[in-house]
Amino acid sequence: MSVYGRRTKSAYRPWEADPAYADNGHILAWWTGQHDAAVADLIKSERWNWPWHITDKLVSITAREIVARWRAEDPKCRRYAWYNVLVYFAIARADRLGLTKSIRRPEWKVCTLCDKRFVEDSLPGPFIDRLGIDQLDFCSPCMEEAVYARGNKRATEANVLTYVRDLRDALQRVPSQDYGLGKRDLHGIATADRLRLLRILQLKPDVRRVKRLFGSWLAALIKAGVLDGNARQTGFGTQCLARDGHVPLSAEFPLDFAPQPVTA
Repeated sequence: MSVYGRRTKSAYRPWEADPAYADNGHILAWWTGQHDAAVADLIKSERWNWPWHITDKLVSITAREIVARWRAEDPKCRRYAWYNVLVYFAIARADRLGLTKSIRRPEWKVCTLCDKRFVEDSLPGPFIDRLGIDQLDFCSPCMEEAVYARGNKRATEANVLTYVRDLRDALQRVPSQDYGLGKRDLHGIATADRLRLLRILQLKPDVRRVKRLFGSWLAALIKAGVLDGNARQTGFGTQCLARDGHVPLSAEFPLDFAPQPVTA
């Protein structure tokens, strides 16, 4: 069974580290109280999911040259991937300091979408990130069906237009074609509203089907009547349709956009 298809068992094996990993002198040479605090904060915010995020967190608060020197000098980094060496050091140190004792056990819940029981740690990391550790209200199979599914390859024009309008109404804004894939798309949304969104996402049309039927997502938005005209503002500028129905590439860049030289 895929890691995404589980409800009754953990998605991953428990993180365990040899206590001796905490004695790595090459890491201890640059490790500070700030690093211990970062581990403690991440355990508090991410609970059992914390090891998946610890490498990025530690690297973000450590000077680049220090990380580079450690990777070059630590013999363990020649035997194992450096990020794994750092993860297992952090796990062993957290255990030694007693930081992991505060992690509560994953709870059993009932999925708001399918009404089936699931244990919280059956959700893989990507779904925990999307739902938030304090609001794990849907099971992994339902999340996979709504978020990762390719979409309906046989959707009709009417299906696509209904999907666009329903998603706009639920979000109260013009939806992007890849809505639901973003890590923060469901953050800060009440469970009842999430339920409505996931039910809509389960009916999403295949990207290629939308292009075949309408030429582009923008054309589908216009046809659905969810825009106040035939153009929309994006983070890259104003998007509009050319006379032949395609979206000009130049329209996807802001007016002040200028290519930057590539440097080594």
